[in-house]
Amino acid sequence: MMRNLSVEKMLSHEIAVLGTPAIIGAGNTQAGLQEGSVHNAEQFARVLDAGLVSGGEVIFTGMGPSTTIEYPVSEAQGMLDIVNANSRHGVTRPIIEDGSYDTMGNVANVARIVEAREIPSLVVFGAIYHVDRFQELAAKRMPDTKVTTVRTLERTSIKARAREEVLSTLGYLTHIGVEPGDHEKLDAREDAYRRAMRFPKELMFRFGVTERYSDNLDNEAA
Repeated sequence: MMRNLSVEKMLSHEIAVLGTPAIIGAGNTQAGLQEGSVHNAEQFARVLDAGLVSGGEVIFTGMGPSTTIEYPVSEAQGMLDIVNANSRHGVTRPIIEDGSYDTMGNVANVARIVEAREIPSLVVFGAIYHVDRFQELAAKRMPDTKVTTVRTLERTSIKARAREEVLSTLGYLTHIGVEPGDHEKLDAREDAYRRAMRFPKELMFRFGVTERYSDNLDNEAA
């Protein structure tokens, strides 16, 4: 398995990766996609134009971080639009998954797509630590699927890294003791997690205490 793969490494060494690409949403607002989602789409367009990934069947996943906000466009559709606007070739068979509001939901819904379409391997694009967390969750949801992660952003701030480490720990605790592939128990655990987190999460959105993409660009930590 290739480790620490990034868009820049793929381009500089002309590394092609086999598998169905999946682009993770990384923020949405009532004014449009946040910079994280835009960046992921733009970086994917670069490797697509370089011929290093498949431009046929591509999964775009995410609606937005809040279930109470009505977004003008989903992260998934918005990222597809950006890829097609920035790529000479575009995506011919996009798969839009816009029913998820967090990374657990991204993984669960992508796992259903993988199972339905019998996809053997995924190439997941997102920022450092976010794609790592996706891969950790995927080990529970789709243990028989090979998941290769590609970092669209290789460095992040101490603040953003700490947030991802907290979310990674919460994901581990949510899934502890559940056998890989047991979707019924995973669904129940994740539903309980969301109920517990709904109030503090909505408070953060109400008072603006949410992660900004500029946190990721503040390169305080590798």
